[in-house]
Amino acid sequence: QDRLHVSWQRAWYPSDYEQFYRSVDLGTGTMSAILNLNTMLGVPLTARSNAQALHVAADGRVWMTGPTASNWQETLLVSNQPYAAGSTFSVVGSIAPSGQGQNARIAFDAFGVLHTIYYAGNQIRHRSHDPVTGTWSAVSVVAPHGGGSMARAFDLRADVLGGVHAIAMVNTTPTGGATNPALRYTRRDAISGWSPGIDVGSWTQAQI
Repeated sequence: QDRLHVSWQRAWYPSDYEQFYRSVDLGTGTMSAILNLNTMLGVPLTARSNAQALHVAADGRVWMTGPTASNWQETLLVSNQPYAAGSTFSVVGSIAPSGQGQNARIAFDAFGVLHTIYYAGNQIRHRSHDPVTGTWSAVSVVAPHGGGSMARAFDLRADVLGGVHAIAMVNTTPTGGATNPALRYTRRDAISGWSPGIDVGSWTQAQI
């Protein structure tokens, strides 16, 4: 439909977090009204959140992460109509099965399964969601030791063959009392799970 979908956040630590969504018809320049996700979900501005991931599925439905009333716990949303016509969304469920689920990224694989990676418990974790059956997978660890300032440094993509790819900043010396980060790539397939990973760049604490 040649339509741009945008999700963004206005935030001021420690207690003022607000998320918005709108779409733009690139042919006419017409913009939808701005949707306040906090208002839609009944989430107070004092609830801390990094949610703003967004993906348009092959059927045109818009999937997006949104805030919850609990700090650093995000929820998955899906538009009720293709291309988010009417700007109405339904809650699918929490990104993490329990506790922290922060900075989530989302992507669909070639089989229509949604994958998400998120920060929790000093790790980057993965879950997948099947929109057809409504089921979620178990949690797996994409990268350990990704805490501190690295908790936001990761991303996720999927390819046409069904592979899921992630890159994350990890600490290569988590028990050494120093932060020596590496940018680690890893790939997941349905049979073998996540690969051990390849460090495509590394630095010392002094360099950062």
